[in-house]
Amino acid sequence: MGKKRKKAQVINNKILLPRILVSPEVTSTIRRIALSSGIFETGGLLLGEKKKINGNYSFIIKKASGPGPNAEFSNHHFKPDMNSYKNELKSELQLNGLIYLGEWHKHPGAFDAPSCTDLETMQDITEDDDTKDLVAIIATTPEQNNSKNSNQMVKTDFFYYRRGMKRFLPGTPEITVQPRLKKNI
Repeated sequence: MGKKRKKAQVINNKILLPRILVSPEVTSTIRRIALSSGIFETGGLLLGEKKKINGNYSFIIKKASGPGPNAEFSNHHFKPDMNSYKNELKSELQLNGLIYLGEWHKHPGAFDAPSCTDLETMQDITEDDDTKDLVAIIATTPEQNNSKNSNQMVKTDFFYYRRGMKRFLPGTPEITVQPRLKKNI
């Protein structure tokens, strides 16, 4: 007999979104990597915890990774280094108890919504019985030019996706200060 799958909580025909709690270190990491990639797309993992806080289902994003040393980049394409992702996941699970919550990536210019390719990727990821839902962050650099100027703005838009949904739903993050993570020495 297969596992029972929980259905999304629905109130007045609307899916109740989970809280998205994110540490300032996560947004800082995304900003640094997004700016350092110049006009190319880039991305990384989102790691943390899923749990109920005061009765509310919550994603607590504690870490954002980079793309990995063997990732592929272009103006309209990003392919992460999957071996690096697997090693990062394993290390953070053992060291800090962090799990996969989703992924972030940078879109060129001001295109701040998930693409059709992004939706297909999330549909593939959530086909796995262990991943019923996730968070995606789209980072954009609307003022980006060819320089790697660290004074430029990086906009981050948060989205929620649950298995079976036809589209992403926009989410509103709450910035929360969290305990420091243990680091590999």
